[in-house]
Amino acid sequence: MKVLFINAKDMSVEERELESHKDIRPLINGWIEAAYRYENGDVLYVDEEGLLKNPRHFFLIPERGDQPLAGNGVIVGREVEVEEDQIDKHPEGFYHLDVKTTISDLVGKLSFAFSPIW
Repeated sequence: MKVLFINAKDMSVEERELESHKDIRPLINGWIEAAYRYENGDVLYVDEEGLLKNPRHFFLIPERGDQPLAGNGVIVGREVEVEEDQIDKHPEGFYHLDVKTTISDLVGKLSFAFSPIW
């Protein structure tokens, strides 16, 4: 599945190809939590315990103006439940479509922050 990887430390966004949702966790370095669902069905995932890890790097999206998001983020496409005849291909019972949001959609909207002291 095609995803967008938001690297807070490098202050960058890049497109990545992942095999399954299990590949998201290493990118965000923690437990997966949905932080925002876009109108097009895409979902932004972040580390559920990101604020507990003495974070130094954050990113902000205008749709979540309530707080900066700690650490990295991954935007994935909409989740689709599989039919019984597809369970061998997707044993988790679901898969994600490719992300619809593009890097150019985020340009000028996404911002990064660094905190020398937390």
